[in-house]
Amino acid sequence: MELQKFLLQLQQEALDLQAENMVLKTQIQDLENTQKLQKELAFKNGVYWKNDEGPFCQRCHDADEKLIRLQDWHDCWHCTNCKQSYYTKQNPKDNSGNYAETDYDPLGY
Repeated sequence: MELQKFLLQLQQEALDLQAENMVLKTQIQDLENTQKLQKELAFKNGVYWKNDEGPFCQRCHDADEKLIRLQDWHDCWHCTNCKQSYYTKQNPKDNSGNYAETDYDPLGY
């Protein structure tokens, strides 16, 4: 009887360790993905760029760790998620391939 209880306890501990191991592996993968993304992102003129993709919302990334693509609305980029607008003087890249300057106003005035 004692041996059966001991075996059941060992089995439960093994299951608990497997579950903890799975959680830790998921956390490691999440951290590796975050680290990789941070290496790929560039913060230029108030918005994020991922290689040649973007722009992405600075507020959504910094506050919520989300990459939300900004929409081109007339004279600004607009985030449909948080409603932040990023005002620009010209297109995100000028003809030389450089990022354009912006009149970024974090308060949206």
